Amino acid sequence: EAYCTHQQVVSFIWAVLTRIIPQPFLGNPSSKRALRMNIWKFIRLRRFETFQVTDCIGELKAPEYSWLSKIGFTGCFCSVLLREETGLSNGMEEQKQNNLLHCWISWLFSDIVIPLINTYFYVTERETKRYDVFYYPKSVWRNLTSNTVASLNAQSFKILCGTSRRAIKHLYRSSRVRFLPKAKDIRPLVNFKAQSKDGTLNKCHLVIKKLRDDNPEMFGSSVFDYDGVYKNLSSFMSSVRGQLKESKIYIVVADVSKAFD
Repeated sequence: EAYCTHQQVVSFIWAVLTRIIPQPFLGNPSSKRALRMNIWKFIRLRRFETFQVTDCIGELKAPEYSWLSKIGFTGCFCSVLLREETGLSNGMEEQKQNNLLHCWISWLFSDIVIPLINTYFYVTERETKRYDVFYYPKSVWRNLTSNTVASLNAQSFKILCGTSRRAIKHLYRSSRVRFLPKAKDIRPLVNFKAQSKDGTLNKCHLVIKKLRDDNPEMFGSSVFDYDGVYKNLSSFMSSVRGQLKESKIYIVVADVSKAFD
């Protein structure tokens, strides 16, 4: 339970905004409350929910930002870009201010709020609450996952970084590991199926089949498909059935621990 509440995340983001952004750009007290409420709505989104620019604006109104009326279009490069962004000229003042507000708030969310979250929080779901979003401070998250990473590294996994990671790019059993918080520990999730290697492995498969056809004794009881399993099992049962005192034949199925690791 080391994650931050939504209100704590909002308080952190708002504290940063009030420190780095001039107060007039945040509007009057009413618009500040509305903007903070919009940030809170964004933070409390669940997985797969969307948040449009209109949601970022919410109840914000252009007249509450006095500096918008002081912006005019000139021939400079920035003004040309701004005119293209808003699609307006000097004549349509009210609509110009509304569009400028949309541009400003959209930039605030995309270039400040979201990067702040990405920088200071690890955002994920939990095993028991797959559709809720939880915010873990990255310093706390590193402590939570350190033991799990060490455990994986001591088993069949190896951390790749720098040159090793680039060299391993084309190997078939490399993958990213994602950690899913549980009630008392953390579950590592590894997905080897992100990119199919069937096309690449097909030639290797054909070579091995050719070796098996030429030297079947080298492969013992190894088979390539269920048809091979049936043929081997059928011939074995036929050879031993006459030697058995009892007519029943028992098959033992064993599970090999970490067979695919």
